[in-house]
Amino acid sequence: MFVKMGSVARKNRAFHIRIDNHDVWNLDNTLANIIHPALIRLRERVPHFGYPTPYDETEAYPEFSSQGSFEEILDREAESKYYENLWMEKLQKMINAFEMIIDKDEDYDKIAHHVDHENERNEWWNKIEEGLNLFAKHYHGLWD
Repeated sequence: MFVKMGSVARKNRAFHIRIDNHDVWNLDNTLANIIHPALIRLRERVPHFGYPTPYDETEAYPEFSSQGSFEEILDREAESKYYENLWMEKLQKMINAFEMIIDKDEDYDKIAHHVDHENERNEWWNKIEEGLNLFAKHYHGLWD
């Protein structure tokens, strides 16, 4: 696989992408190896210029969640910090899931040798599924 993408600042942004047959044999792992470092870079970018504001998901101010607004809240900095923290937690769960996919063969072997491996295996898969579901749900929010 070879991927080179030009700067978004260029008028004629160039894309050079080559996908080889061996890249698609284990595509989930191939993509995880690309997505994982990209999510880390997104999380570590400071200052953060954007993050989703899921008013329908907030538990901090449930009385305002149904109207999708914080008009009654005077402290915009606290509101912004709340959503940024919420977004960072979700990003970390996504990062963890893709890391687990990358390491799944090694991790899965370790879990299989424990006495109570079924519960551990279920917890392990549930963490991956949670991260992947968050990735899918917030795909359009992966920008900064």
